[in-house]
Amino acid sequence: MPQSPIPKDSSYAVSRKSHRNDAERELGMATLELVSQVVALVNIERSRVGLPPLTIDTQLNSAAQEHSTDMAVNDFFGQIGSNGSNAASRIRNAGYNFTTHAQNVEAGEETAEEVVASWFSSAEATNLFRADVTNIGIGYYFLEDDIGNFNQNHYWTAVVAKRSPEGVFIPGSEGVDIVEGGEGSNLIAGGPESDSLYGNISDDVILGGGGNDFIDGDQGNDTLGGNPGNDTIFAGLGNDFVLGGQENDILNGERGNDSLYGDLGDDTLFGNLDSDFLDGGDGNDRLEGDLGLDTLFGRAGNDVLFGGVDLDYLDGGDGDDYLEGNEGADTLFGGIGNDQIFAGIDNDVVVAGEGNDYVDGNTGIDTLFGNAGNDTLIGGTEDDLVFGGRDADFLGGGVGNDILNGNIGDDTVLVGAGNDLAFGGQDNDRVYGEFGDDTLNGDLGNDTLIGASNADLIYGGDGNDVVYGDFIDDSLVAGLSPDSVAGTEAPDTLYGNAGDDILVGGSEGDLLYGGQNNDSVLGGGGNDTLFGNLGNDTLIGGDGSDTFGLQLGGVARINDLLRGNDYLFLSEGLTFEDLVFQQGSESNTSEIYAQFPAEDTLRGGTGPLVTGSDGKSARNVLIGVVVGVQAENFSSDNFITTFESDTLAGTSP
Repeated sequence: MPQSPIPKDSSYAVSRKSHRNDAERELGMATLELVSQVVALVNIERSRVGLPPLTIDTQLNSAAQEHSTDMAVNDFFGQIGSNGSNAASRIRNAGYNFTTHAQNVEAGEETAEEVVASWFSSAEATNLFRADVTNIGIGYYFLEDDIGNFNQNHYWTAVVAKRSPEGVFIPGSEGVDIVEGGEGSNLIAGGPESDSLYGNISDDVILGGGGNDFIDGDQGNDTLGGNPGNDTIFAGLGNDFVLGGQENDILNGERGNDSLYGDLGDDTLFGNLDSDFLDGGDGNDRLEGDLGLDTLFGRAGNDVLFGGVDLDYLDGGDGDDYLEGNEGADTLFGGIGNDQIFAGIDNDVVVAGEGNDYVDGNTGIDTLFGNAGNDTLIGGTEDDLVFGGRDADFLGGGVGNDILNGNIGDDTVLVGAGNDLAFGGQDNDRVYGEFGDDTLNGDLGNDTLIGASNADLIYGGDGNDVVYGDFIDDSLVAGLSPDSVAGTEAPDTLYGNAGDDILVGGSEGDLLYGGQNNDSVLGGGGNDTLFGNLGNDTLIGGDGSDTFGLQLGGVARINDLLRGNDYLFLSEGLTFEDLVFQQGSESNTSEIYAQFPAEDTLRGGTGPLVTGSDGKSARNVLIGVVVGVQAENFSSDNFITTFESDTLAGTSP
């Protein structure tokens, strides 16, 4: 997005430099250790000019961290936030009442030494050399995949201020303390033991200390930090900022739009009511958004993320994660690792990420995307869109009228119940129909396509494909390369298309079209209709009374005419002397019918081969009985005429 406007006041100086990105650096925000390093370096520079040191204030840390995160996530650089906030409003929202303040920002510097050196070598140094400020807060955010308009990966903010006199500081002792803040804005610090620290109705800052602490912010917009130890923190009412610390913490946002950061360790974060931001940090974390429009980042580790009610955003990050959207139209990203993702209720969007992931759309009209890795993608109960990724994926439509595309890789696509549309995609795929009237497309590659229990339409596509119908009336179309197409136990329609195709009709009365090249067309059982089309085709009727359709522009060889009463359909302009017949091994006689348009006259040799008794062309006429002979061409010697009023004419070969 465009850079936010920068006020002319010198207290809002900005430095903007380009530096190398470090993809190996850990993701996330400022730790207390990093904040201490930056502040120590700032105080060294202040001491050189005789100024007293600044002390760290967690509320100022919160205001600075909010702005660094905002710049990184919302892709901009400047003093004004993406929501129009300025430094003063962010400091007040953090609960810090001040008499004076200033802010510096930086992007691209990777270390505490680099960012402090940059600030003190520019006009921003005047903010850090101010004698009328006493406190400092540092915010830092590292965005690894920084791919927007402003890409610096590292985003820094420093806030300096002087607190109004009403603030109260309550330190803990060396023992186990129970500390409760007063009515005003309190700064409460725990000691080295396991303390219980309670805020009150105002905007409090509570820092745990060295033990396993219990912290309750109560009302107000609080800033709560666990520090070392396995801490339990309840944010209470208000829009709170909570940082767990270095070990295994439990963070509960309760009411308000809270920001919870687990930091290091195996943490558990609960957003609870309202719209919360949950960041597990490193470790195997559990995050639950609950009510509100929540944003959950698992980060590094094998994390468990639950979205809760409403529209949530879940990102597993690195590691083998478990994600569940629950209610609401959610957006879920698996990240890197072998993830399990369940979209939940309503209309969700799921991107599997890198690794071998399992994705289940569950209920709702879902859109599922595979990615790198061998993914399993199941659409669920509604009309879903399912797209494979870059490797060998399994796609299942589930219930509903789904659209599935295997994309890149040797994929397996099973459409499921409903009237589905499936594409194998690139490479060598297997595409299966199931319940419903399905349309199956092999697309590119050497594919295998199999219909199922309803009336399916199946296209082979490019490549050498194998196409099978099933138990209901199917339409089967070969692709642009040599394909094999087979019907089964129902009246099917088979199309050869380009390539030297093999079409096998199955056990019922099928309709088979050979296509453009040299095809083999086998009717199988039942009363079949076979068309040779272009190319040198072989037509085999098989059992039953079959009809053979021939046309100019191709050469057809017809076998098995002696199995049942077979018909010939000659297209306009084709004559009997263009045909070649080979008698089968059976010795029984077989009736042969000629079927052709009534307005045409078929001729053999120099005269009409068949004419009707009224002198007009015949249609669907029984022209004779072949009497157990081998015949290369028709002649009158090979036929016994059955209609007294008709004349069979021709010349001997």
